[in-house]
Amino acid sequence: MARAFKPLTGMNEQQFATETRRYRLDGRSKRECRTLEAAILDNEQRERSGMRDTVDALQQEILELRQRYHKLGC
Repeated sequence: MARAFKPLTGMNEQQFATETRRYRLDGRSKRECRTLEAAILDNEQRERSGMRDTVDALQQEILELRQRYHKLGC
């Protein structure tokens, strides 16, 4: 179905699925989901390139961000 709507929305299948899932959320929650996604990706990147002493703290932060992400229904 996402392929059929691509000309109208300009979104690929993954983007369309994300927007469909978030449709019922209010604007504030949608913004928080986008912020959480960016923070999770940033922390995962830092985790991969980080030193051992910071990895544990980053993993804890990623866990907390993911829990909030799932709680919101992002």
